[in-house]
Amino acid sequence: MKLIEGGSLAKRMSELRKDLQTLVAIVALVAEAIDYAHRSSILHRDIKPANILLDNNGQPLVTDLGLAKRTETDSDSTGTGAIVGIPAYMAPEQASASKEITTSADVYAIGAVLNEGLTGRPPHQGDSPLSTLILAAKGEVQPPSDNRICLAIHLRNDC
Repeated sequence: MKLIEGGSLAKRMSELRKDLQTLVAIVALVAEAIDYAHRSSILHRDIKPANILLDNNGQPLVTDLGLAKRTETDSDSTGTGAIVGIPAYMAPEQASASKEITTSADVYAIGAVLNEGLTGRPPHQGDSPLSTLILAAKGEVQPPSDNRICLAIHLRNDC
């Protein structure tokens, strides 16, 4: 793999929160890359800001396919029903170890990345990894309007 000198999206998230047009453009490019992976029968299963690298031109590269799975086969190298990924960005079916993880789990994770970009926190955030996993499995997401961090797009009047 070539050296990507721009750092990860995770490290640039607070900076990009001030430039929503760029943030949304980056997330859209990530979505296009994941769509290509899905059309190639690959499910990523670990989309998070740390796995999105930005080159010197700000172009995103989706990395870390260590948990990826081919969707056209029934084999699962991580074990059937195993919980894989980071709970803060997981779709409920992924967090509950469903055997029916589909491409929608990756789409959910892309939305979770955008949520963090807008609000300053991932959609699932508990006091511990286990509590975060439980929140994700229940599908409980803190509405952006409840976030203590004022949204840059001024969704709340008390900002």
